[in-house]
Amino acid sequence: MNATPDMPGQTDLVLIRYVSIGAAYVDIIGPGDDSTHNRWYCGGCRTTSAPGYALMSVLREGANAHAATCRAIPFTPQPHTTVAAGGTR
Repeated sequence: MNATPDMPGQTDLVLIRYVSIGAAYVDIIGPGDDSTHNRWYCGGCRTTSAPGYALMSVLREGANAHAATCRAIPFTPQPHTTVAAGGTR
């Protein structure tokens, strides 16, 4: 199970995973079995569908359409680099 980033402490199964054109994962998450708690979540722009779609076909269509157009890349924290006064990198 994976923790959902927007709901700390809540875990959902990753049921289906798409890769966006920005290389982020767009996951369909939830308990499965056409539950109304299933939804999709983009790890790039952090957009999510609202829970309530019981039909996986509706979720697949929305997640796939989002993955086809989202250019956001997954955020990866980078260490800060300090440059001395007058110095160059």
